[in-house]
Amino acid sequence: MTPPTRLTSWVGKRLGTTADPVLVSTSNSRVWRVRAEDGRRYAVKHLLDGSSQPAAERAVRRILAERGNRRVRPVLDLLRNSDGTHYVLAEYVEGRVLADVLGAAEPVAGWAEQFADLLDEVAAVPVAGFGKLSGDLRAPWPTWSSFLADYLAEQRRKAPGLAISRHTGLEAVLAEAAPLLDALVPTPRLVAADVNNRNFVIGPDGLVNVNLPVLWGGDPTAAYGQSLLHWAGSDGEAVLARRSGAPWWLLHLYAAFHAYVVLAYAERFAPEPLHAVVPWGRTTPLLELFDRHLAAVDLPHASAKDMAS
Repeated sequence: MTPPTRLTSWVGKRLGTTADPVLVSTSNSRVWRVRAEDGRRYAVKHLLDGSSQPAAERAVRRILAERGNRRVRPVLDLLRNSDGTHYVLAEYVEGRVLADVLGAAEPVAGWAEQFADLLDEVAAVPVAGFGKLSGDLRAPWPTWSSFLADYLAEQRRKAPGLAISRHTGLEAVLAEAAPLLDALVPTPRLVAADVNNRNFVIGPDGLVNVNLPVLWGGDPTAAYGQSLLHWAGSDGEAVLARRSGAPWWLLHLYAAFHAYVVLAYAERFAPEPLHAVVPWGRTTPLLELFDRHLAAVDLPHASAKDMAS
């Protein structure tokens, strides 16, 4: 499969003539590796997933690049099409996809440290408001818990099959935790809300992020909780739990929440049944991880006022 003619034309206006297109990804978008006239290689993406936030991603990547971060791939250009899809031009990162190597005899703990460094740098990018961020890194929800509740309700509508067996329990725990969450997170910070292992490459200098498709204003610990799904069973799991600095009840809550979100996506798009869905590069079923983490949420007895202080 070759890039669409319009995409090739758009890229040509920025790079000149390109050659040797190779399709390298077909998950929620189509990504080609191309070679420019000067020999450099680039990633050319036709982003098809409407849940991604390319304008916010471009803004965040620009800020991180200005701060000297070398673990993110810069977005060089972005075009929104009339059908709502996007074209994205970025530098191509040589290396192995993290999902393909996480189970191998590799320095996993070191990659996890680099992963945590990146999450912390992402969290330092200023945002305004809670929830899904626009291109100017603003979001409309007044509190963190109100956004999470609305987002969970959205997943219920999108995945009614999953909701029958799993929604009520998570909804109840989230509602009970709401005062604690808002006390812990009175001010939003940037959250990398999709840190699955296909979004990272292991290059010559270690871990590099090539995709930050979903960005929220909220609690950065949510990214650490989600990472417990994607690094489950590896040496990196303990590293990330430690680096989060968060209590276990909070990590378990965020892990369960994100497991539900991924399962809702899988109900709509994955070819396999839900009981067979696993995180990229891992082997434990996601339903099992959801149940395990939700059951482990042991909310503290302290009041929200005590938590805030």
